[in-house]
Amino acid sequence: MSYNWINKDVLSEYRLIVNCTPVGMYPNEDDCPQLPYELLNENNVCYDCIYNPEETLFLKKAKDRGALTIGGKQMFINQAKESWKIWME
Repeated sequence: MSYNWINKDVLSEYRLIVNCTPVGMYPNEDDCPQLPYELLNENNVCYDCIYNPEETLFLKKAKDRGALTIGGKQMFINQAKESWKIWME
């Protein structure tokens, strides 16, 4: 997928970036969305739905640029809790 439409103005208006694709998931940890990471800064928040690996290349690159990063582990835990409630309670 091409992200060449993302520029500095877009990232200043839309500060949250969510990766909800399997790109970067085990066993393909060397992959990441082809974003213009050089444009990220401390005003951006990057969330990855992937929980394995815990820190994806997407998150590493965003963190290197100063962005706040959030991994998918907590989402995975919350899904498990809700599933437990649905099926076991």
